[in-house]
Amino acid sequence: MSLHKGARRHGRRGREARHTQPKEQPVVQATNPTAPTPPTPKQTLVEPQNVLDQLLAEAKHLRDFRKYNPKTFNGSLEDLTKAQMWLASVEAIFQYMKCPNKMKVQCAVFFFMDRGTTWWETIERMLDGDVNQITYEQFKENFYAKFFSASQKFSKQQKFLNLEQDNMTLE
Repeated sequence: MSLHKGARRHGRRGREARHTQPKEQPVVQATNPTAPTPPTPKQTLVEPQNVLDQLLAEAKHLRDFRKYNPKTFNGSLEDLTKAQMWLASVEAIFQYMKCPNKMKVQCAVFFFMDRGTTWWETIERMLDGDVNQITYEQFKENFYAKFFSASQKFSKQQKFLNLEQDNMTLE
């Protein structure tokens, strides 16, 4: 057997070697019965979709709430009836728009300003940022405690009960 210049004994090398297909190796998969199965693509999309749906619902309720042009609340402690009147007007809007309870807190605090915002930020810190755990009833209790304290409320009630009109007591 004669060797030509550039020829090799052990297989093809050079240009022709690139054009050959590698032999297929059988794929062996180890099975581990205790290993968790990876989530299917559908499972991984469920949580982000729920978050997106929740954000869209929140945006819709806030947009609907804003259509009623609610007043802002600055948290002033000077005129206590402002706090009561503001909350009453907000609750009237909630009734008209049939706002779900879980959205009421977010809609209401969106219209806080100044001292009202500062108070709400304090509440958020106390709840470690998870304001969804506070119900609307709890919000109202805290709101009244801060902006319309029990003693001031009692004083207002007493003044109302003791109203006199033309030297006549109202009963």
